[in-house]
Amino acid sequence: MITNLTFTNRLSKTALISLGLAAASLAFAPGQAKADSITFDASPKTGDPAKVNVTLDDTSNPGSITVTVNVVPEANTGNIGDINGVYFNLPDGVGPVTVGGVSGGPVNLGSSDLNGNAGNLGDGVNMQGGGGDTSFDVGIRIGFSGGASYQGTPDDFRTTTFTVSAAGLSLNSFTSQSFGIRLKSVGPEGGTRDGSSKVAQTSPSTVTVTPPPVTPETPVAQNPVTPETPVTPVTPETPVTPETPVTPETPVTPETPVTPETPVTPVTPETPVTPETPDGTDPVEVPEPMTIGGLLMGAGGLLAARRRKMSQKG
Repeated sequence: MITNLTFTNRLSKTALISLGLAAASLAFAPGQAKADSITFDASPKTGDPAKVNVTLDDTSNPGSITVTVNVVPEANTGNIGDINGVYFNLPDGVGPVTVGGVSGGPVNLGSSDLNGNAGNLGDGVNMQGGGGDTSFDVGIRIGFSGGASYQGTPDDFRTTTFTVSAAGLSLNSFTSQSFGIRLKSVGPEGGTRDGSSKVAQTSPSTVTVTPPPVTPETPVAQNPVTPETPVTPVTPETPVTPETPVTPETPVTPETPVTPETPVTPVTPETPVTPETPDGTDPVEVPEPMTIGGLLMGAGGLLAARRRKMSQKG
């Protein structure tokens, strides 16, 4: 019979085997690409208060660096703005740069400068004033100038995403580099938005590595141990307690009756015939000779008879 303890131990062994297989599956599962990125906020170096967030990653579009620029409402004023230009520097040794639009404001390549001397991109799109860099390795024109609308075309881009490609370019190429963003139509949502701003920031010196979530493969158990069905023990019936037997009383042994002696039936002697005597004397009764008493009486009678005879003769 399999006890509960044995059954539990077998289940525990099965669970351990399953866990081991799961761990092995994870260990040999195909690796997934890690998500490397650089992100930072840029604040004005000149102009009205504004805030811009910049994120770069190398996984959204493999083989290129994806750049996303997003205008964030400024904490104190709530100001937002229209992105007109994005500038950045690159380290030496990086080959000719190509840029492609992804979403948001259109990349205006005709007014962009990708040749290492990007400054004024026209229509007031520049990083002049307020100190810091005024010329960059790459300057990308976003949309058109002239306010929130240009020749009937909506032009109020608060976010833009584009790709950057070049020989020898990696995400590390963008660490510790100067960035600048030119904003127009700066102001609170619903306001006149007649301000402008030039924000700038040096990117972080390190790349943030964020491992993607790993989806474990469903482990396939090899020769799983099937636990035996435990045998339910039969509960014995409760024995019936016998009643206490009644002890019989000790029988009284009857006394052995005394067998009476068989009484001797006395023999009644026949009455003897008294013979006549010739001499006319009284006859002597002769007792029955067969008894001692008779013999004695006979002997006594004879003696008496003799004595009488003698007395008569004398």
